[in-house]
Amino acid sequence: MLAVAKHKFARFGYAGVSLDDVAQGADLSLDQLQLHFFDKRALLMALLEESWESIDYRLEDIVLNALTSRDALFSLLALMMNVVQNDEDTARLLLSEGRHPDPESGEFGFSEGYRRFRHACMALVEHGQRQGRIRRDLHPQVITSMLIGAIEGLMRDRLAMGRESGVTPYNGACLMSSFDALIASLRPDDAGREGRI
Repeated sequence: MLAVAKHKFARFGYAGVSLDDVAQGADLSLDQLQLHFFDKRALLMALLEESWESIDYRLEDIVLNALTSRDALFSLLALMMNVVQNDEDTARLLLSEGRHPDPESGEFGFSEGYRRFRHACMALVEHGQRQGRIRRDLHPQVITSMLIGAIEGLMRDRLAMGRESGVTPYNGACLMSSFDALIASLRPDDAGREGRI
């Protein structure tokens, strides 16, 4: 049931899928499906939690084992690009996070998995600031948003261009060198000539 729902949401979007579609695809009645998920939003949130689970687990290793903030941020980018390469449905689903307001409240909801991901990213930024490797005059939440936005943009464009042309639009070296330029812009002016954060 979850595999069917994940594939449908990933391919047709939140608005393009109904609970009936999922029930039919999983050979269930709508009543059977609603025993587990009362509405479409609850089903989407369960799928997002499941998708973030393995990513957040690997992110813990990155945070604990990286020698520098720069290494950790590169590992984070590599992790998310690996998701794009190996599990397109998961990548598409994650990119939909926070884009579907609750129909009753109008609030944008984020899964706990995304909140953990964002918290871990901000912990990396704050660690870099404490170590004097990332500028302290910039708010850590703003830096975190900027980095996550860059990663999401790279994921989205790589998916879109790969679908249009059938080939990956840029290789790993191009991706890493461009991301490195973004990271280098965050270092303090007196951080040293090597440009490492």
